[in-house]
Amino acid sequence: MDIWEFLAPALESVLAGVATLVVSTLGFYLRNWLVARIGQEKLIMSGDIARAAVLAVEQQAKKYGWDGESKKAEAIQLVDAWLTQHGIDIDEARVLALIEAAVYEEFNHWLPQPAAE
Repeated sequence: MDIWEFLAPALESVLAGVATLVVSTLGFYLRNWLVARIGQEKLIMSGDIARAAVLAVEQQAKKYGWDGESKKAEAIQLVDAWLTQHGIDIDEARVLALIEAAVYEEFNHWLPQPAAE
């Protein structure tokens, strides 16, 4: 038995754990940064706006046959306009993070997670 046949599954598990840790940590710091910058109430409102925009864009996409990039661009524009209307100033990278979180929450949360070994 080759040593790599033995180590490969262990390394895959370690890498998956590290990736999970990195993503969780980044999410934690992004949330804390947003709370410090705009406040808890505005952060909640921003998430609500992103979820509403994602649902609105999905409805429009069905009607107009938009692809993923078109939906993303429309969602960014819509969220940015609504945030500005409510006096919330967030840069585009964080707007995109809010949109991605809303998309995951609305459409991907039911996907099966990899089984722990």
